[in-house]
Amino acid sequence: KRPPNKPGSTTYGSGDSVVVVRAARATGRLDTIARLRQPLGARSNISTDATGKVTRSSVSRPAFAVGEDAALFNDGWLAIARLDPYRVDWRPPDGKVTRGAPLPVPTVKVDEREKKVYLDRNAKNIADNNAGNLPDDLRADLARSFTEFPAEIPPFQTGALVAAADGLLLIRRTRTADHLEIRFDVVNRRGVLERQLTIADNERIVGFGA
Repeated sequence: KRPPNKPGSTTYGSGDSVVVVRAARATGRLDTIARLRQPLGARSNISTDATGKVTRSSVSRPAFAVGEDAALFNDGWLAIARLDPYRVDWRPPDGKVTRGAPLPVPTVKVDEREKKVYLDRNAKNIADNNAGNLPDDLRADLARSFTEFPAEIPPFQTGALVAAADGLLLIRRTRTADHLEIRFDVVNRRGVLERQLTIADNERIVGFGA
C-alpha cells in the first residue's frame, strides 16, 4: 500500500500499490480484485493540522513515470496492463485470472536523443514552470518531470487504456523519437498482440459501436 502521509515528505514507487475494488450494487459488498503497481513519485512539503489532516502538499514525479492500469468492460471482464514485463492480464467475471505472456515490443533506452524529443514536446510546460510565480520548493518538485529520467521508456503512460466494444483492449503507446505518431497496441483476451492502430495527431478514439 502507499505509505501514509506524514509531515515532511513521502516517497512511493514500484513496491507500493493501489487496489481495484468491486462493489455490489445490491448488497454494498466490496471485493478486492486486483493490485496495481504505483508510479515512482513523492508527496512533498506536507503540512498537517492538529487533527492530522493535510493542509498543504505537492506531488512530483520523474519523466515518463507511470503505474499499472486496469479497464473494465461492459460484460464484466477486467483487463490489467502490467509493467516489467509489459503484458495484459485478464480477469473474467468468474475471477479466474489469465496471466498474459510478455508482449513482443522492443525496449527503448532513454538516450540523449530521446531526452531531447521529450523536452521539445514539453517545452511549453517547462517554460510555464520557470516563468510562474510558484514557491521555489513547488517549482523544484514540478521540475522533476523534466530533469529526472528512467533508463528505459515505459510502453504506455497514464490513462492509456481503451476498452473496445468487441472485447479487445487498446493501449496507447508512449511516444518515442522513432514513433512520434499516436499508436495503440490492440490486445485480445488471450493476452496476444493482434496488431497496432495508428491515428493522426488531430484524431481521437471517442467510442465504439454500429
